[in-house]
Amino acid sequence: SRFSIGGVIRLAFLPGRRFSILFDEDIFRLADPANLDAGAEFNFNRIDHRGRLSFIGRPGGGRLSLLVGFRNELLWFEGDELTLTRNNRMVNWLFHETKWRFFPKSALVFNYSFDHTYYISCCAETGRGRNDDNYAHRIQGGYRGQFREKFTISALAGWGYGYYRDDSDGPDFNSFIGDVSFTYYPTLRSYVTVSGYRAFADSLLGNYFVDNGARLGGGHEFRWRMIARLGFGVAGRTYHGLPRPGSGDAAIDSYEGRNAPALQRKDTLVMVDAKLEQPLGRIWALALGYNLLIDAADFRTQFVQPMPFLDHAGFVKHWVMLFGAVRI
Repeated sequence: SRFSIGGVIRLAFLPGRRFSILFDEDIFRLADPANLDAGAEFNFNRIDHRGRLSFIGRPGGGRLSLLVGFRNELLWFEGDELTLTRNNRMVNWLFHETKWRFFPKSALVFNYSFDHTYYISCCAETGRGRNDDNYAHRIQGGYRGQFREKFTISALAGWGYGYYRDDSDGPDFNSFIGDVSFTYYPTLRSYVTVSGYRAFADSLLGNYFVDNGARLGGGHEFRWRMIARLGFGVAGRTYHGLPRPGSGDAAIDSYEGRNAPALQRKDTLVMVDAKLEQPLGRIWALALGYNLLIDAADFRTQFVQPMPFLDHAGFVKHWVMLFGAVRI
C-alpha cells in the first residue's frame, strides 16, 4: 500500500450565458509499487496533471452551441531508471464540439479532437524500448437527448487515426470508435446507466491500446442529501506495437502468450467503483471513494537485462480516496 495525494478544481465563468468559460484542473501525486520484488527505485510513483480550458458560445436563441478548447496533460515518473523516465510524456489537445438542439431536449452532436503526444525524457536511439511521439485524430457525430419521459440516450460514432511517424515497425491506429449509453431515471433522485464503447489511446506499453467495453452504473440521493454512486465495468484491451525483442528492446528476449507473435497483448479488465458524498452546509462536502481494477492477461515477457527473469502480466489494484470539497 502507498499514500497518494492530489487536488481537483472545477471553475465555470458565466455558466449558461451566451458565452461561457470553463476551467478544469486535476493534479495528483500517485504512489504505485511496481511489484512485490522490485526495489523502491522501480516504483511507478508519478505526477499526473490534466488541465483543460474551454470556451462555449451560444449564438442566436441558444439552439446552437459551439465549444472549443485546449487540454494539457503531463505524466512524470519520479524514478531515475530508464525503464521509468522513457515514459515521461506531455500531451497537448485541441478539441471542438458543435451541438444543435432541434427539439427542446434533443440535439445532434459533432466533435473533433487532435492531440500530440511528446515523450520528454526518452532515448533517441532504437533498441532501448523507446516510446515514440505520435499524433491522434478523433471525429464523431451522433445524438444526445431525452427519450420518452424517464430515459436519455447518447449515441456517438466515428473514426480515429493514430499516427506513429517515427516507428518504422508500426502499427498506426485507423479504425472505428464510438460510444452509446442509456440512462433510466426511476425517480428524480435516482438513475441507472448502461453504456458500451470502443476507444483507443496512446500507450506506455507498445504504441497504443484499443478498449472494447461495457459499463453498468447508478446513483441515488438520499433525503439527508447524501449521494451514493456504484459502477461496474468490463473491457477487452489489446496493446498493439509491442517492442520487438532484441531489435526493438535489447532487454527483452521473447514474449509468451496469446497474440505474442503479432507483437500484441490481450488483457481483460474488470473495474468496480463506489463513492459516498455528503454535503456539509452550503459550501462544504466530504466524499469517500473506492476503486478496484483487475487486469487478467495470459502473457509473459522474458527479460535478459539487467538480470534474466520472467514477468507475468496482470495485477489487482485497490484505491481508497478521501475527498474534501469547497463549492464557491
